[in-house]
Amino acid sequence: MPYVSEIVPLLIIKKLMQFDYVSASAIGVTMLIIAFIMLLIINFLQNKMLKERST
Repeated sequence: MPYVSEIVPLLIIKKLMQFDYVSASAIGVTMLIIAFIMLLIINFLQNKMLKERST
């Protein structure tokens, strides 16, 4: 199903094939930022749970 089940790396490849490097870079940076935020949230929750167990 086009445009319904596309994954982000496929969108990046499509942009690169069209020589739209700015859009491909923007998508990649957005993916990195989302991944970094998710890691920070997971780390925060893990530390919070460890502190609750130790008390």
